[in-house]
Amino acid sequence: MIIIIISGYVKNNYPMVEIMMWDDMFRSVNMADIEKSKVNRLVTPVVWKYTRDLTKVFRPDMWTKYGKLFHSIWFGSAFKGR
Repeated sequence: MIIIIISGYVKNNYPMVEIMMWDDMFRSVNMADIEKSKVNRLVTPVVWKYTRDLTKVFRPDMWTKYGKLFHSIWFGSAFKGR
């Protein structure tokens, strides 16, 4: 997987850089596959969605999954008015 190669290169050569990926790349991937790829050791997910009711999109099991896999998680949304 190209992301593993690129992330590994960046981490090895620039350890002060934090590699971030949009979390939708991980939402439907099971934990075992993420752990097997070791991508969770290389990147930090940025959880995002542009909607008013985030509770319908981000189920509690997603937070549990990410909490077990990643050392940190970022979150981003957008204010659309009203």
